[in-house]
Parts: sequence; C-alpha cells; structure tokens
Amino acid sequence: MKSDIRDIQNEVVAWRSARGWEKHHTLTKLSHSLMVEAAELGRHFLWNKEQEGYTQTQKKEIADELADVLYHVLIMSHEMDIDIAQAMHNKLEKSAKKYPVKKQV
Repeated sequence: MKSDIRDIQNEVVAWRSARGWEKHHTLTKLSHSLMVEAAELGRHFLWNKEQEGYTQTQKKEIADELADVLYHVLIMSHEMDIDIAQAMHNKLEKSAKKYPVKKQV
C-alpha cells in the first residue's frame, strides 16, 4: 500500500482520469463537494457521546468520509498545482510561531 502523500495523490488523479471525470471537476464544484463531504463526516459526531466510543462499523464509515474529504483535497491541490505536502509543512511552521509550545512547569 502506498503511504506517501504524493503517491496517493497520483493514484487519486489516475483513478479520476480513468473515469474521465476531469470535465466535472471545476474548482468551484470541487470546493462545494469538499464541504459536502466534510459535513457528511461531521454528522457522525453530531449526536454521538464520545465517551461511549465508536463501533467498528462507525469507524469504517468515518474512515470512508475522511477518505472522501482527502480525495477532494488531493484533487484540488493537483488542479491548482499546489504541493500539498509542502503546504502542510509550511502551515505547521506558521502555526508553530502563532501557537508556540508552552513548557510545563
């Protein structure tokens, strides 16, 4: 199984291309689809009491929704020629400056 984010992105783009879906994937449609998928993910947590945990079935459904969200992130970053791995690294660096680690005393 591929685990490098760039390899996964290439696999997702190839999967989409094999189906000829590029023509449907405008940035506007992709961004709206990303919001829909994020909302579908969120519904799994809306009324669940986290202290009760999650069943294996629920975890599989959540994994599917997380994968749907990631699919759209990877396709959008591909379409915009954004290196998503570098973007994440840059964002973590930026956030580290904004939210530095506080030493425990």
